[in-house]
Amino acid sequence: MPDSRRILIVEDEMMIALHIEDTLGRLGHDVSTATTVAQAEHLLDRGTVDLAIVDYKLTDGNTEALMERLQQAGVPFIVCSGISEEEERQKGRLETRFLSKPFSSDALIDAVTALTCRAAADELH
Repeated sequence: MPDSRRILIVEDEMMIALHIEDTLGRLGHDVSTATTVAQAEHLLDRGTVDLAIVDYKLTDGNTEALMERLQQAGVPFIVCSGISEEEERQKGRLETRFLSKPFSSDALIDAVTALTCRAAADELH
């Protein structure tokens, strides 16, 4: 497993957010959770994020602008959504990993590991 990362979780379904927090926290990652787009924007303004896990649709709207901000900042992210991957791709979604709800802890770990390994490789170049 790569070094510990600062991971932003953007998820408004409490049980899913707790599952992600618990799984990634046990792996040694420093996790912060936002349940609204506004909270996520505030957390991004406050500090550095190495990776984000972003639900597409929150109670206060969709996260398209947030994902664009993450991409512009060079922060890798995973879209975690109940919308099918094919629907996401048809919308012209940004190039990213996709984690379809419901997902297992193993699928979450695999997705995060793939992004953290890719980010670490990019840092070396």
